[in-house]
Amino acid sequence: DMMSTRLGGGLDKLVQAAQQVTEMSRELEVKKAIVDENAEKVRELINTITEKTIIVTQRQEQANVGADQIAKNSVIIEEEKGKADEALQQAIPALEMASKALENLDKADITEIKSLPNPPAPVMIVCLCLCILKPLGKEDENSGWSGAKAMLADIGLLNALVNYKKDEMKEKQIKKVRELLNREKETFTGDKMRQISKAGYGMLQWVIAMVQYYDVAKQVEPKRKLVADLQQKKEQAEENLKKINQELKELGEALEKLSDDEKEQSATLKSLKEEADTMTRRLNAASQLIEGLGSERQRWTEDLEDMGEVKKRLVGDCLLCAAFLSYAGPFNHEFR
Repeated sequence: DMMSTRLGGGLDKLVQAAQQVTEMSRELEVKKAIVDENAEKVRELINTITEKTIIVTQRQEQANVGADQIAKNSVIIEEEKGKADEALQQAIPALEMASKALENLDKADITEIKSLPNPPAPVMIVCLCLCILKPLGKEDENSGWSGAKAMLADIGLLNALVNYKKDEMKEKQIKKVRELLNREKETFTGDKMRQISKAGYGMLQWVIAMVQYYDVAKQVEPKRKLVADLQQKKEQAEENLKKINQELKELGEALEKLSDDEKEQSATLKSLKEEADTMTRRLNAASQLIEGLGSERQRWTEDLEDMGEVKKRLVGDCLLCAAFLSYAGPFNHEFR
């Protein structure tokens, strides 16, 4: 019985060990699947980080190019603006003279001209020039002296002349004014006009100043246009650079989060791999042990079966041995 119990216990341990090996194999397969899944996640994260890094690099290069262009445009804008302002200074003396002449005008002088039924030709020409330039914005240049008188009758004329939008003058207006001024070129030279009409002289100085301003402004216009175009491009570039910098900030934050996730996932993957490697080593050791004890298991099983048969025949064998000993022993017929 003792030997049977020991052999049975040994066989049970072998069976349990085999079951544990099978269970470990299943657990190892599950663990390997998890490892593979996490490894795929890590690869995807690394690929995403690589793509984001490329995008960040490209956008940073664009930002650098944009910043350089903004700096260059700023320099050009300042240079061209300086040239334009310098050129416009040429018209300042004439504008100042016109402003001074307008200050010396009063309503009485203008009323005097308006009351003339047939004004001198130079005065008529100056008034028609005013109609052409439209300081009030509603003059009718084709109405002749009647249109000029209507203009002179407007109480807002002097204020309109002072605040005239000289940058809105057109080429055709200046051309007509030049033609009219050339009719009395001698009269409009020097102070001759002052002797004819004080108000006419003041308005003449204003007209001449506007013509001179137009000539200067016309030369300056390409520079102004260049400055305006460059300023617009600069503003667009600055807005684009602002968007790029915001995008870079968002990409940087996303990249940082991805990097943190990649570190976390890599750490998890490393831990899972270590666990899987440990389980693999244990499984291999257990499998080798089970395989090494395979022949012993078979022998122990056969021995246990033999012991069972012996145990089953034990009583009969004992009786047979007792009978044989009695028969073959030193007993006579009566004792046997």
